[in-house]
Amino acid sequence: MKKFYWLKCCFKFFIFLYIIPFSLEAQTEKDFYNIGLQKSSIGKCREAVEYYTKALEEKGFILDAFFERGYCYLNIGENDSAIEDFDTVLKHDTEFVDAYFYRAKAFSGKGFIDDAISDYSESIRLDSSHVESYIGRAVLKMQSGNKSNAVEDFTKAIELGHTNSNVYFLRGKLQLSLENIDNALEDFSLAIKQDSLHFEAYKERGFIYHLLDSCELAINDLSKAIDEELEDHRLYLYRAECYADTENYEKAIDDYTVLINNYRQRNEVRYFQRALAYFNAKKYNLAVSDLTRVVTHNRENDVAYIYRSLAYEALGRDTLALNDFNEVLRINPDKALAYKKRGIMKFKRGDMEQSFEDLNMALEIEPSAKAYYYRGLIYIQKDEISKARDNFKKAAEMGYEEAEQKLEFLL
Repeated sequence: MKKFYWLKCCFKFFIFLYIIPFSLEAQTEKDFYNIGLQKSSIGKCREAVEYYTKALEEKGFILDAFFERGYCYLNIGENDSAIEDFDTVLKHDTEFVDAYFYRAKAFSGKGFIDDAISDYSESIRLDSSHVESYIGRAVLKMQSGNKSNAVEDFTKAIELGHTNSNVYFLRGKLQLSLENIDNALEDFSLAIKQDSLHFEAYKERGFIYHLLDSCELAINDLSKAIDEELEDHRLYLYRAECYADTENYEKAIDDYTVLINNYRQRNEVRYFQRALAYFNAKKYNLAVSDLTRVVTHNRENDVAYIYRSLAYEALGRDTLALNDFNEVLRINPDKALAYKKRGIMKFKRGDMEQSFEDLNMALEIEPSAKAYYYRGLIYIQKDEISKARDNFKKAAEMGYEEAEQKLEFLL
């Protein structure tokens, strides 16, 4: 009895090995097509292609099988095969909207931009509400430089109810490139409204706020993009400039340091920008260090010499400050500030003759209250009271309070 049972089991196993495969092979083209659909629905497009092909081998021609196989070829990056299948579909049905749409994608994947735009346009002609075709065509027009028409296509997609954040974002980028700043700002804001985590939109909106000198808003948006670790040196540059404009010099220094160290922007401009932040933060030694780097890069940078001389002056290193004022005037003999500062320093050193010459030059180039005041002091020492009074009067008219006190004393 046990032996018979064993033979029965062997027979069932034989049936499983030979009969079941035979039944699979006996499937119809409809069965293969349906299995292909199932495979495609779960993302197994390569397997789906095999079943669609079996269905076509069984039947010879099934319009939907060619279309679905073309769609799967597109998804696995085999654009040539996709185009071939969509061609077959469109030969038999010239109004198959989705065949035009997906063939456009395949053409785009091959870099055939004109053919892709033509297919998107055909799908739009057949279905004026085909949103994805407007978007696809807009992206290609954007890439080919046809910016105004691209804006129109994105706008049409939005009017048809497609309010995806990326559509607003891409239209914003186009508006920005067309210098429609207000429209771009609105689109980036709409993108963020649709997706509060759209950090590329924060970045672009931050750039616009920086351009518009809306520094507080710019800092907020740029910081969101930086916190998300977006890689773009302009994020730090524009935020640093905004921090400096809002007198948050310590944070400006931090951002300039990131640019210098992390982005290797060890150049005259970055060192100068950080030097100004150090100077305004009253970190004069560090300002001198960066300004020295600047003039090492460019010995003709008169503005760097001016700030370094002012930093030296603040540190009480008058000799070095005078040397830098001399360098400024070597580079730019018409720099009134250098004459004024050098004249005042020489006055404090008791060199009245050289001080008088410098103050005269400063006032000839660009009158200032402080220069008038110090020249008035020299006239007192020369015992030319009338001229001293005239200088103090001009300084007082320009708002210099100490000059007013001198005038009262002289009167």
